[in-house]
Amino acid sequence: MTIEFTKKEVTWILIMIIILTFIIGFKTNLEKETAELTLIIPFIASATIILTSVIVKKIAAPYFNLKIEHKSWEFQRYAWYERSKLKKPFPIGLLLPFFIALLTFGLVKPMTLIQFSYEDIPKTRILKRYGRINRRRTMINDSDPGYIASWGFIALFLLVISSAILTYLTNLQLFSDITKYTIYYSLWNLIPISELDGSKVFFGSPLTWTFLTTIFLLSLGLILIF
Repeated sequence: MTIEFTKKEVTWILIMIIILTFIIGFKTNLEKETAELTLIIPFIASATIILTSVIVKKIAAPYFNLKIEHKSWEFQRYAWYERSKLKKPFPIGLLLPFFIALLTFGLVKPMTLIQFSYEDIPKTRILKRYGRINRRRTMINDSDPGYIASWGFIALFLLVISSAILTYLTNLQLFSDITKYTIYYSLWNLIPISELDGSKVFFGSPLTWTFLTTIFLLSLGLILIF
């Protein structure tokens, strides 16, 4: 199976890695009342987190008969009415997390950066098999993009486990940061609003959303305790 990325998609992914690097690397020292920006470890952590999620969702998409493309989290509709929307989507994932982190001197680290759009692949969509006759399901269910997004969160949870083990074995800050910020990234993106992955999971399978949210909240509790 080949994983295909459009040039526009690659550009968005690189931009989001850079923004997440800034968000993770911008830290405030409350005792000295100073702020500093580090890059190397935050960049590796950011690239690992985003690429893990993106690549696994790309692998998952064909199994649910969809083709997906990642881009900045967009804001367009501001009310329920049909006319209550902007003429063009605003790339809120490009600006909002960056400026919140900047204005709070790194104390608040929003990581709602990326969403994915999806396109049906009807020729591969089979509902049931009756002998040699296949019946195709032509409509996309909410569960289809929801399960794709779920694959991304499951991959991130496996990343949390593996990096936590490596942190215990090596005591390196890199693995510690990957563990911590993978949990933060996952919880931010599990928020069921707009076109974030959490929204896709919530409306596709509320039980799956509850399970994923619970395991990441428990993970957050564990790292805060230990």
